[in-house]
Amino acid sequence: MASLKATFGASLTAARALSPLLGCLPLPALCSASAATRGTAMDSAPRWLAGLRFDNRALRELPVETPPPGPEGAPSTPRLVPGACFSRVRPTPLRQPRLVALSEPTLALLGLGPPPDDAAARQAREAEAALFFSGNALLPGAEPAAHCYCGHQFGQFAGQLGDGAAMYLGEVCTAAGERWELQLKGAGPTPFSRQADGRKVLRSSIREFLCSEAMFHLGIPTTRAGACVTSQSTVERDVFYDGNPKQEPCAVVLRVAPTFLRFGSFEIFKPADERTGRAGPSVGRNEIRVQMLDYVVGTFYPEIQAAHAGDSVQRNAAFFREVTRRTARMVAEWQCVGFCHGVLNTDNMSIVGLTIDYGPFGFLDSAVPWRVSGRGALSRVARRQARGAEGAGTGAGREQRLARGSAASPRPRWSRRGPWGTGRRAVATWALWVPPGSRHCPLGQHHGSHSEWQVRPRPRVQRLRQCRALHVPQAAGGVQVEPAEAGRGPGARAAPGAGRGHPGRGVRRRVPQALPAQDAQQAGPRADRAGGGRRAGGPAPGDHAADRC
Repeated sequence: MASLKATFGASLTAARALSPLLGCLPLPALCSASAATRGTAMDSAPRWLAGLRFDNRALRELPVETPPPGPEGAPSTPRLVPGACFSRVRPTPLRQPRLVALSEPTLALLGLGPPPDDAAARQAREAEAALFFSGNALLPGAEPAAHCYCGHQFGQFAGQLGDGAAMYLGEVCTAAGERWELQLKGAGPTPFSRQADGRKVLRSSIREFLCSEAMFHLGIPTTRAGACVTSQSTVERDVFYDGNPKQEPCAVVLRVAPTFLRFGSFEIFKPADERTGRAGPSVGRNEIRVQMLDYVVGTFYPEIQAAHAGDSVQRNAAFFREVTRRTARMVAEWQCVGFCHGVLNTDNMSIVGLTIDYGPFGFLDSAVPWRVSGRGALSRVARRQARGAEGAGTGAGREQRLARGSAASPRPRWSRRGPWGTGRRAVATWALWVPPGSRHCPLGQHHGSHSEWQVRPRPRVQRLRQCRALHVPQAAGGVQVEPAEAGRGPGARAAPGAGRGHPGRGVRRRVPQALPAQDAQQAGPRADRAGGGRRAGGPAPGDHAADRC
């Protein structure tokens, strides 16, 4: 054995001596290669990161699953995790991790100082960040775990999902009294990885790093990104989903937020879904649900906890209202910058109203408030009016029609895709851009509930153009729907379009608010033809038979 070791050592020395002559890179030391494989280093004690003080409150106050016994260092196997909110895991090391980028503003939240001026010190700092923020080494006090949650994905309950590629590292308490949860995304498989490998590639990691910080500096509530680390490890990905996969480098993103709990965190208690048959892994464990509510409200909504300390029902109701308000405000702020979240499901919706999980996402390059992509574009009249008074025309009659939301007002082209087609979305989108009562609003002065707009599909585009809703002066505004068979007794003449294509459905009609008498006189016959005022001797407000299109 001794002679074998001596022979191997001599061969390795000769190889190192010959490698520069052959134009090869020098062979690494055996201890360095072993460290890269096992995820340790010769000097794994942190220096720059030594000041991070961990206090992992979530793991103390919520149930944690201890993984089943298995070989040491073996990756986590996918399984159900009942009766627990977290499962302890271990990051899988990367080969030769190296730093891509650091976000100094995010790291400053953790109490870490600015980068040093000395080049050697900066290089040592980057090497330390690559080591610990890749998961190859753990900081003192870090307790890696994967969070268990469920989710409704695209309208269907998907059952247990969980952190399939992300790992909770711990919670850092700062001198300012703040608490920040650290998470590594792409650190390897967990019990929730299902058929995936728990890795993220450099391409998607750079997108998440950049967009997280961009959204914060745009003023949008969001999780933060502290570091991006790449490596020599690779995984196979089909970039364009065209059946041509290729190897891509693995990467890890350090994410920072007050918490990464989501709506889906409370869905682990859901009983079997009537559509999918799937159930949460902790069905019937109401004590864990109460425990989670106490933790979330007490930690992240202390003002609600203080206001309703003796009444849990009122406390939970106030908590629900505040989560709803934060989420609605967050989505409204997305629209202000044209941000589109690609997977806005309950497993990707933060319980504290933050933008979370930058997987598929995009930005709208240019926003046109009167246009909805697809077949829901509004008419040329709407575009002309939205450009302002210059295109709105002149004349007392036209101004009267614009003021009361008559036929010249913006009206969406209704889709044939059903009641939730692009036409309904056009109204909803338009209402976000204009104030109630605006002349540019498709609901005119009747901007109340969107349910006032009743839709039925049109069989032909030509029919859509001809079937302009006639205006009947009534005190109450909105859209009225008459049954297609109403008034069709023996010998009665059927209304044009009734019973064609969609039997039993009503006819959509726009009913504006009636003008005062003097305004109707000023508007003249043009306003009457447009459907505004009513001539003397015309049909009474309640007589709708002559107004059907």
